[in-house]
Amino acid sequence: MKYILDSCALLSYILGEKEALVMKDLLLNSKNTFYLNYINYGEIIFTLGKKGLQEKKLEVVKDNLKLYLGIKFVQTDNFEVVEMAANYKIDGGLSYFDALILASSKKYNLKIITKDKEFKKFSSEFDILFL
Repeated sequence: MKYILDSCALLSYILGEKEALVMKDLLLNSKNTFYLNYINYGEIIFTLGKKGLQEKKLEVVKDNLKLYLGIKFVQTDNFEVVEMAANYKIDGGLSYFDALILASSKKYNLKIITKDKEFKKFSSEFDILFL
């Protein structure tokens, strides 16, 4: 299965929250491929930094995301994705970060993994795994 990760889903794994075991099982399944957009990657780094992770620990997290977990990055710097995200933001009252996940999911045909209940209103249109 091909998934796009909402930052809250990946943060639950990194921070050892209650959903971490579900995320670990998904991440370790070799049949799964994971994608993240650069904007949400920045959101993860910002959140971890705000929680006081030292710079050395942040570097370890960055390396783990790219190298060990094999997370691939999707492009969000094209007009189609940006316009789709803007429309989802207008229609759904989501944060722009979440709207970019919807647009990336649509553009690249990816299932969304999230903890964010704001995505529920899009569950009939998108394939979403709620943690």
